[in-house]
Amino acid sequence: MLRARSLKRSPGRVGFVCVLAMLAAASCASAHPVPPFGHVGRWIVDAHGRVVVLHGFNVVAKSPPYYPRSFGFDDDDADFLHSQGFNTVRIGGTFEAVEPKPGQIDHQYLDRLAHDADLAARHGLYPLVDLHQDDWSERFSGEGFPPWATYTNGAPDKPDLGFAGNYTGNAALERAFDNFWANIAGPGGVTLQDRYAEAVAAVAERFRGLRGLLGYDLINEPWAGSEWPTCGQPEGCPVFEGTLLTSFYRRVIARLRQVDPKSLAWYEPNPLTNYGSQPHVGPVGDRRAGLSFHDYCLAGGGGGVGPPLPGSGTPCSVTEQAAFDHVVALAAANGGDALLNSEWGATDDLGILARVAAEEDRNLMSWQNWTYYNQLPGGAPDVPRDQGIIVDPRRPPTPDNVRRDKLAVLVRPYPTAVAGTPLSFAFDPGSRTFDFAYSASRPGGGRYVRAERTEVFVPQLQYPHGYRVHVAGARVVSPASSAFVELVRDHGAQTVTVRITPRSHGQTDVPGQAQTSSRTRGSGRSSPARSGNRR
Repeated sequence: MLRARSLKRSPGRVGFVCVLAMLAAASCASAHPVPPFGHVGRWIVDAHGRVVVLHGFNVVAKSPPYYPRSFGFDDDDADFLHSQGFNTVRIGGTFEAVEPKPGQIDHQYLDRLAHDADLAARHGLYPLVDLHQDDWSERFSGEGFPPWATYTNGAPDKPDLGFAGNYTGNAALERAFDNFWANIAGPGGVTLQDRYAEAVAAVAERFRGLRGLLGYDLINEPWAGSEWPTCGQPEGCPVFEGTLLTSFYRRVIARLRQVDPKSLAWYEPNPLTNYGSQPHVGPVGDRRAGLSFHDYCLAGGGGGVGPPLPGSGTPCSVTEQAAFDHVVALAAANGGDALLNSEWGATDDLGILARVAAEEDRNLMSWQNWTYYNQLPGGAPDVPRDQGIIVDPRRPPTPDNVRRDKLAVLVRPYPTAVAGTPLSFAFDPGSRTFDFAYSASRPGGGRYVRAERTEVFVPQLQYPHGYRVHVAGARVVSPASSAFVELVRDHGAQTVTVRITPRSHGQTDVPGQAQTSSRTRGSGRSSPARSGNRR
């Protein structure tokens, strides 16, 4: 305070000290990813051109009123996820909720959904906005499409075989999809896909400009309707995906771009590609497009459609890797689209989770696990479910309300921002050794305009007593106990290698710990994620 008072008498000294303060702030600036996000080829990149790697969860409300806060997702949940090193969520809404009547957008619903996305972003969880559907709609024990867009031509809709079963055994559901892909005229003579495109445009109108937005997942798991058997083979279904589905995406993205020309637009293949069949979605004609895919194994439970079969680990690893290989090839063939595994897991089997998490690393993938909380579709009772991390989202994420066994598998070190191109990264849970290598080459060519930092998350859960960093080709510029190792590449180094190993004495900080403690000291309140109290 004395120094501040004396400086007021000398404007020149004030300016000099301000410059020093700005330089100091720049030197201590966070190396976290910096929005807005784009892509270079398969890589998601931040505003500085660094490759961004994402780990996070689906936060999807599959029952009315179809926004995450309705089942309990709040600040304490977002703070908890951030404290474990996660940096993304897939926020799910539905076409029905956006446009409950033809031509009538529910702006109040969009405000509620945007509130949840903004809440996540404020906690460092970059949101992907997802228009979710499963089994078409509530009529078929799912969610997604409104009744006014459901044309079944009188096809029978019994028996009700529930989630996933109705896809292959309900003629009315198949006919509803057939009519949608045929783009028939609906209410007022407006085609169904044009109505859908208007709903997407309304979402973009509300969400554009949201800091940290990862873009729009245009539709979850588009089912091929009565053509689905042609997709259920290793070669996939080039006719459906290459014509009807590709045409749909081009139509929707063209309308989206009239509202939001900058945010990433993510398209998905049909859901049978989840199990390793070949995807065939064609180029969607957009330079800011990404391929959002899912990776499951039928023998491993198929994402919750059945129990894992004994001895399925080896064959599942083959089909899971096939799914990775296929999407990498498809994204490249479509002109170099971005890649994001926006759904995987959907199980409480720790072996499956550990295997696929390692496969994600091996394939250098960003991912969003299914799920933070598994709310069942179609208005099912809101009670604790399996597949999730949180047991009951209406209660705070205290240790007794969190699946700590699953958390121990999914919380792992990873590079969050890379000033270069990732070459490999892998975590050995047994020795708790993390190895990471990256090239100095900037994706797409060119040079970084300054010595950009690379950032690696180091979880307290895996390194409770601290860690050692062994690095070649760069220097560490972060504090010894930081939750994020920050690296600046040595001049002239073409490749940087990093190894992180556990220590037996020391500590590892928790992300946001210092900020949270200072904030709560000023407010007189405890952090809800730590105190167990909701606001």
